[in-house]
Amino acid sequence: MTNKIIPIVLPKWGLSMKEGTIGSWLKDEGSKISESDALVEIETEKIVNEYDSPEIGTLRKIIAQTGEKLPVGSLIAVLADKNISDDEINNFIKSFQEKFVQTQNKEVYGSGLDTEFFKLDEKIIRFLKVGSKENKEVLFIHGFGSDLFTWALNQGSISEKNTTYALDLPGHGGSYKEIEKPNIDFFSNYVVQFCSYHNISKINLVGQSMGGAISLYCALQNPNLVNSLTLICPTSFGKDINMEYIDGFIKSEKRNELRPYLEKLFSNPENITKNMINDVLKNKRLDGAKQALKNISLSFFSEGYQSVFLKSRLNELKIKVSVIWGKNDNILPESHSQDLPNSVEKFVLDDSGHMVHIEKSEEVNKIILNTIS
Repeated sequence: MTNKIIPIVLPKWGLSMKEGTIGSWLKDEGSKISESDALVEIETEKIVNEYDSPEIGTLRKIIAQTGEKLPVGSLIAVLADKNISDDEINNFIKSFQEKFVQTQNKEVYGSGLDTEFFKLDEKIIRFLKVGSKENKEVLFIHGFGSDLFTWALNQGSISEKNTTYALDLPGHGGSYKEIEKPNIDFFSNYVVQFCSYHNISKINLVGQSMGGAISLYCALQNPNLVNSLTLICPTSFGKDINMEYIDGFIKSEKRNELRPYLEKLFSNPENITKNMINDVLKNKRLDGAKQALKNISLSFFSEGYQSVFLKSRLNELKIKVSVIWGKNDNILPESHSQDLPNSVEKFVLDDSGHMVHIEKSEEVNKIILNTIS
């Protein structure tokens, strides 16, 4: 790093992120910085999260101040060795900012990030396709009560070298709500039909929570279709589940009612923003959504416990499987990740909860990329 000035810029978290607000700085000027040290808290419309340093060095200059709202790519700090003068650093900052003003409007995120719809048996399905590389095809499957935007911090990174899809499961988001038998077979067949519609012959599945169970079951039932599995805090690995969360989530109809239940999803409840709460409420208020969630809950979590158990069948798979768990998961105990077959790679990430793919998105993305390779 000697004689080198390294810019630290506002990261792009999520496909639609255009700006972020600087929270508290977690390091002082003059601090020695290691790669992956938490530097600063950044708030977007969707989440408040810590930004880990992508480089090593000495934090010579903090540029962005607490409370400042900046566009993605803005210079927020500078790392440099101590032998570099203040004048050199100031000249670097001036030059960077002049160029940034000229170029910040050139990157446009257009219709490629718009959600799409198609009809499956005359029923509407919403999905988001990003990337068109001649590499792997990856399908993200969300959990109970969520939608495709839960993958906002993951899909962009994975799509840089792959074609990625995120879909809304029936009963969720922009997909249809009327489901006769919302069981594991139904959702697995739904994934197969989605792949067939898009002429996908080999898919890498990434599933979180209930989406993890659906992904695993789909791989067991369709071994020739699924190339790899990344399971994030999946259901079907044990009996216990936090039914207080499930029932409370379904019943909540106002912000102040919903927030305490959403807080259970995160290791740090302060990660939740008003926009996140509003987006969840918007989905829950769609016609048929509440009844669909009730029906799915009765199928997957009957009598206060999980109804689907697939952990013992992991040995049947001949593909690469990774399991990721948040150390502080309040919905599904981390103990469910114990006693996995030796062929399964397990990762338990500290300072994260049930939404570990959001709280530790960079680490999770690295695991996904390694798994699909």
